[in-house]
Amino acid sequence: MPIHTWNFFRAVGVGSDLKVWNDDNPQVEDDREGGNSEFDDDVSDQYEDEVSHMMRRLRLNFYRAEDMMFIMRKRQWEIEDKEFAIEQKRRAKEKRERLIKKNRDRRLKKEKEEEKIEEDKKALEEKEEKELQKGMAALFKCPLCAVTMSPPRKIYQCVDGHILCKECRKSKKIKECPTCQGELAGRNASMERIAVSVFPVQDDVAPTASTSPTAPTAPTAPTAPTADSDSL
Repeated sequence: MPIHTWNFFRAVGVGSDLKVWNDDNPQVEDDREGGNSEFDDDVSDQYEDEVSHMMRRLRLNFYRAEDMMFIMRKRQWEIEDKEFAIEQKRRAKEKRERLIKKNRDRRLKKEKEEEKIEEDKKALEEKEEKELQKGMAALFKCPLCAVTMSPPRKIYQCVDGHILCKECRKSKKIKECPTCQGELAGRNASMERIAVSVFPVQDDVAPTASTSPTAPTAPTAPTAPTADSDSL
């Protein structure tokens, strides 16, 4: 809405009218308040009425100017309110984005920590398993040749349960247990079962009948030694 500048010119026009009236009435230019005492009552009343009328017009123009200033300020306030609302929305959006980013970073950090804990736990379990397997593998070493008797190797024993490999058991030089010097016995089926659990299973090795303690011996091979004959 444009500013009505004509109000300004009207206010200035009031001063022009007063100047013209003073030019037409030089007797009131003696700087005395209340006008010239030589005026008649009618002339003095006319002068006062004219001055009051001009003052009313001047006050009216001031009021109109104040109204226009208030309207301009109100519009400026509306613009500032809209800009403030836009700024508030922008700040709220940035705050929401920062919160989302913070939550995402926290979630990723927590996931990484959990993954690290799982990896450490898995590595610890693998280490313990390897140590256990290494410790168990030491129990399956032959005391003579130090070979590890992993499946499908056959495990023999003495009467007290000390183990030794098949090659050392079949050797003619070995007549007694190298650990306790006791009498040699047959196979140790329990240790063979434990060896299957301790050592990794080899799929390429076909199971033989001799590895199963319940498997019957083949009748067509009279020369093959049996478990009873091996224990003698």
